[in-house]
Amino acid sequence: MRERIMRLSRGIVDAEMPKLFLDPVKIEETLGSDTVYKRELYLASENNLYIKGLAYSSHSRVKILKNAFGGLRNHIVYEVDTSWCENGDLIKGNFTLVTNSGELEVPFLFRVEMIESVRVLSTLKSMDDFVELAKKDMELALRLMEYRDFTEAPLFKDLRIRTIYEGLRGHGNRQNALEEFFLATGVKEPIELTLSTAKKVYDKPKDIVNDKVVLRKNTWGYLYMEVRADGDFIEIPKKVITQADFEEDRLDLRFRIHPERMHKGKNLGAIRLLTVHGDTVIRIEAMGEEPDRKRAEGEISKAGVCRYMKLREAYESGLYEKKAVLGKIQNELDAIRGANGGSVILSLLQAETYLDAERPDQAALCLDDAWDTVSALRDRIGTLYCYYQYLQYRLEPDEEKKDAVVRLFRKKLEDVNGRFYLQLLQLKMLPEMYEEEEALAESFKMQYKNGCRSPFLYIETVRLFGKNPELLKTMDAFEIHALYYGVMNGLVGQELAERICALAPGAKFFHRLYYRLLAKLYEKYPTKDMLTAVCCLLIKGNVRGKESFSWYEKGINEEISLTRIYEYFLYALPDDYEKMMPRQVLLYFSYECAHLDQKSRAALYANVAAYIPQDDPLYKKYEREMEKFAMEQLFESRINRRLAVIYKHIIYRDMIDNQVARVLPGILKANRIQVKDAAMKYVIVSNEILTGEDAYPLQNQTAYVPLFFEDSVIMFQDTFGNRYMDVEYTKEPVLDEKELEEKCFEMYPDHPMLKMKACLEIMEKKDLEKEDVTGIETVLDTLPVKPAYQQKMLTRIISYYRAALLGDDEAMDAEGGAYLLKLDKRTLSRPERVDVCETLIVQNYMVQAYEMIKEFGEEQIRVKRLAALVSQLILDRMFEEDDLLLHLAGRVFSDGHGDSVILDYLCEHYNGSGESMFRILAEAVKTHVETYDLEERLLAQCLFSGCEKHMDTVFDLYASRKETSDVIVKAYFTVKCTEYFLRDTVPGDKVFAYLEGAIHGMELRKVPEIYLLALAKFYSTLAQITEEQKALLSRMMDILSARGMVFAWYKDLAKYVDMPGEVMDKEIIEYHGRPDGRPILKIRILPDEEEFHEEEMNMVYKGIYVRQKLLFDGEIMEYEIWENEDGRLVKKAEGEVTCSEPATGDKGNRFTALNAMNLYLGMKDDRKLKESMTEYVMDSQIAKKLFRLA
Repeated sequence: MRERIMRLSRGIVDAEMPKLFLDPVKIEETLGSDTVYKRELYLASENNLYIKGLAYSSHSRVKILKNAFGGLRNHIVYEVDTSWCENGDLIKGNFTLVTNSGELEVPFLFRVEMIESVRVLSTLKSMDDFVELAKKDMELALRLMEYRDFTEAPLFKDLRIRTIYEGLRGHGNRQNALEEFFLATGVKEPIELTLSTAKKVYDKPKDIVNDKVVLRKNTWGYLYMEVRADGDFIEIPKKVITQADFEEDRLDLRFRIHPERMHKGKNLGAIRLLTVHGDTVIRIEAMGEEPDRKRAEGEISKAGVCRYMKLREAYESGLYEKKAVLGKIQNELDAIRGANGGSVILSLLQAETYLDAERPDQAALCLDDAWDTVSALRDRIGTLYCYYQYLQYRLEPDEEKKDAVVRLFRKKLEDVNGRFYLQLLQLKMLPEMYEEEEALAESFKMQYKNGCRSPFLYIETVRLFGKNPELLKTMDAFEIHALYYGVMNGLVGQELAERICALAPGAKFFHRLYYRLLAKLYEKYPTKDMLTAVCCLLIKGNVRGKESFSWYEKGINEEISLTRIYEYFLYALPDDYEKMMPRQVLLYFSYECAHLDQKSRAALYANVAAYIPQDDPLYKKYEREMEKFAMEQLFESRINRRLAVIYKHIIYRDMIDNQVARVLPGILKANRIQVKDAAMKYVIVSNEILTGEDAYPLQNQTAYVPLFFEDSVIMFQDTFGNRYMDVEYTKEPVLDEKELEEKCFEMYPDHPMLKMKACLEIMEKKDLEKEDVTGIETVLDTLPVKPAYQQKMLTRIISYYRAALLGDDEAMDAEGGAYLLKLDKRTLSRPERVDVCETLIVQNYMVQAYEMIKEFGEEQIRVKRLAALVSQLILDRMFEEDDLLLHLAGRVFSDGHGDSVILDYLCEHYNGSGESMFRILAEAVKTHVETYDLEERLLAQCLFSGCEKHMDTVFDLYASRKETSDVIVKAYFTVKCTEYFLRDTVPGDKVFAYLEGAIHGMELRKVPEIYLLALAKFYSTLAQITEEQKALLSRMMDILSARGMVFAWYKDLAKYVDMPGEVMDKEIIEYHGRPDGRPILKIRILPDEEEFHEEEMNMVYKGIYVRQKLLFDGEIMEYEIWENEDGRLVKKAEGEVTCSEPATGDKGNRFTALNAMNLYLGMKDDRKLKESMTEYVMDSQIAKKLFRLA
């Protein structure tokens, strides 16, 4: 702005202004609430001239991020803040763009509306409405469940419905949450499935059977069901089913039956349909027959080999009659051969079987059959070759062959990292190796470390330990696995069992397989030592599960001597233990039990309280510790079944003091909740009044939950966070002690639940007293009341404090205003916030009211309240500039409520549209308010933007000031000269008086050109001028002519000064167009020319084009002026020019003289014709005498 005014002050006039392109020119948009939207205006120059300017917004919710802009393409970014707006609000105003090419107004209208899913909220009067909506558009219903303002729907006036919704929202699957919402509010029945059949039977199918069971559901809604198959022969293609899979409530559940996976005889299986509400089972029964060997060849081979290895284990163990086992082995080999045909490994296995059966001839034939393959595979599978050589040795034993085979084995054992079956063959060839027991045991352990888990390794190990139990020195993983195999297969004798038992106390850590080993040994050898070993190992492993309890109990009953067995008896005590503990346990802990954990002490004391009479000396020993423990647990608010027993026996009315009364109500209100569904992991409890919710873990499907309100909402949550209300459960009070509850309230009347109960009673009253309001305020200040109920309470408080005054002026009393300072205004409705804000203004809490307006906006606050606020804040802040305060002042002024303080503030700080600034200035002048520099700011803005509407009035006010800026004054006169010269806007006489004074005061050549042109043109319009003006005009014309400037009005100056002949003897066509235009002049001179021809026009000054043409008397010049617009020629002007009457001027112009003679001849004016002819002859003779040609 400053740069443009400086240029104007120097008389520099821009030939062309930027041509503006603005998008959009009007803004109407629908926005959501509680969001800040970023948008932009696009302002560009269409003629590549630089744009500069400032942008202003008339609304406090619409803020321009950067007011100043400049460039060819400008993105004016603004934000629309809809925070705390409500559905239907209108944000209306306009943007003012003050540019160097004028002022632009962009009206805007933003409608605040909710998104589509929320516009339906007003239609949801009840849960039935919501159900109907869900039936029509489930996706919309799901979006509504997730929408944060869904609770604004009318149906949530029912606080129970709201509580249920808040408990379900945002937890787990959203479809499940919606379904449970409907079920919990009783507007929809749960989905139930029916089957076309509950059992399917198949009789010896030959091929894969594709079958189905038809499922039908009784109603619409969300369904998630997992489908599982019990039985390998059942295949389920679709493992998960949802409601989307049903068509018209029907689903064909398809499955396949694979006969190749069935065994001979009856195959039982099932298809299980699992939902959160229970399981549905479809029984499957299929008769299988002997598998087709060709079709199941690979599977039979694998099973046959496994059976062969089991039989070989039985043979090697020596527990069975060898001939019988060999017969089974032979049958299995025959079966394998029948399934797969012959193979080298099968021949070798058969040869070994023949040798074991003492049939060497058949063994020799098998080895002969295998030789070619074995020799071919010698390098690739060397171990096979070793096996073959072993069998050859057994067929024909001799020392030389034995030595060779042993050497071969040793070499292979080194090469292949000790394959155990080679070592086993070696042991069979060298039984003397068993004599080196320790070395052999170590080699077996190394085989285990190298990854061998062969049952033959375990057999040999157990056999070795059985011969010499002293070899067993530790119970590491190898020994445990080997011996467990041995005990499970009956290979462990009593002596070895005792050795295993003796090592138990020295075990470094608990190994579950070791425990299972000892437990199995105890079944076979139920000795006291074995029982001690089992209990010792369990204690060492800190095992406290239900399984271990029976061992501890058995150990105590057998009176074994073992440290800490009594402690672990308590640690592992089942929850359902409903009998008196062994007396020795009770006696033991009567001396010292402080080292026990809380759970164990609770179990111990509950057992004492339940089963030991109070007059028993043993009870007396426990009594003090029990009381102490009970109080400790009470003050930690713990409750369970055992603690309930303790509390019932220990706590009585006279024990209740103020401290006990603070915590005991929560215990007394505890309920035991038990569910059948093991998938439920938590009980979630909430209520309609207080915020938050409590989660209680379900342990053994039981939780202890304090319920203070009869209408508490109880939900259940699974592992995945899904919540349910349609879950079967039982609820029963743990302690029903009304007398203790009454005593608690007597001792501690400020108990939160008691206060809440009293508050609920107050809220039911129609009219409130002062003490009632105080009670509600106390609850609001001290308890976490839910926003919905808090809204009700605040409404009652505000209603009470509001005092009705005259007319529509309402305000609360002073005491109420002080209280409202503490309120969280965000919890109020808009009418309540407006009420509170106006009250704060009335009670002179101006800063607090202003902060409310900052956060929530000034909507619906009455203008007279705003006027009081703004006026006071301006004074308090010593007229310091503040954007929001300035906006409010502008709004108050525009609504006609501004006082002198507000007007003074606006004069000092306000900037905006020229029209609004002028209104402020006019009012300030009218009411004699200090205007500061408002005149100068407004005049500068007018000069910058070119807005002329109030420019002269503002200049007059500005000029009347004591101090003015010479730069602005000069700029003003430059603008007025430009308007006059280029657009024929006639200014006041003071402008030309100023110009004459300015020109007289400075060197003429330094005077801005526009000043000379404007003043010369002004003189051309006057009937007469003074001699001084003529002298000034003559000097000005010399300068303008020297600069090649010619205009049509020059001829009107000939009566005052001599004009050059080239001006006077030619007719001038003058056209005002665009500076960047290229006007085309088409002329024809009648009567001689019939067609138009083009001639060039010269621009002499900023869009003013002229063409001079010599015409003789009688000639008529017709002309047309065309310009190119958007690629096509447009006729801009047309007319005709005739030879004008000679004027006084340059007498030496011969063309003028000739033209004059012709004109007088036509006029038959003989006198003037004779004078002209005489003058022409005289001038010609003089010229000849003075200017001779060489």
